[in-house]
Amino acid sequence: MNYHFMVRYPGLEGAVTLCNFLCTRGQIAEPTEQTAYVTWTDGQSWQTRALGKLAAGQSMTYRESALPAEIPADATPFLFLSKTEQPASREAVLIERSPTTTPGWRGNIQLIGPTSSVSYQGEYDSAMAGIPKGSLVTLCPLAQSGNGVVTRLVFPNISKNPAIEPCKIIYARMRDRKIMGEATVYRNKCNVVAMPDAEDGEQIGIFSGEITGIPLFFSHTPDFKVMSFEHALAPLQMLLMDDKLKLQPTMKAWWLKEVLT
Repeated sequence: MNYHFMVRYPGLEGAVTLCNFLCTRGQIAEPTEQTAYVTWTDGQSWQTRALGKLAAGQSMTYRESALPAEIPADATPFLFLSKTEQPASREAVLIERSPTTTPGWRGNIQLIGPTSSVSYQGEYDSAMAGIPKGSLVTLCPLAQSGNGVVTRLVFPNISKNPAIEPCKIIYARMRDRKIMGEATVYRNKCNVVAMPDAEDGEQIGIFSGEITGIPLFFSHTPDFKVMSFEHALAPLQMLLMDDKLKLQPTMKAWWLKEVLT
């Protein structure tokens, strides 16, 4: 199953569109009715509330302002679909094997302003929540830069245990691995943190030996009239030959050793 994180950003409203669509290529004959849930952690347990039913073939957009008022302002809402009834509280986040489907019930992550909006089609596979610690190597992120452009790293993480723990990420210049800065991010949150200034054309990588997640890059003008969501490629996408999945751990280990030691 997939979680869909809601980005909370000052001056904008977060939203998530969930889709209960028919899969293609004959993998599943017909979709079935599912329930939309929102879950968040209070640091001690995972709280879950039902948002309503989604019939087969239906999609629904859930805006931040319409979520249960009991969700704390500093908590991240994670939305998901399930065919089974979920308890209101649990000690560990729900982890289920993702269905082998296309398109796999992808969701749409949105930020909405007074005059424009931006979205990103993505999800957080619940299997990633089972990684005890994890690491991060992000190379050549597709981040925007320039005069009058504000860019933030959007970094969601979901971990099995509900604790909201701080972790460190490092920004480093790729051509010589020089450290350009660091930031604190937290487990079980969709973190929004500043990025260091880079010279035109300078590539900055993002690294951590403490946490894993999905790095995204949100850029906007100060008035939010122009906005964009960009992503980063996994390290294996930088490889052109041989067994990419086999070589990726070696590639990640080299970068983590070069930057973090």
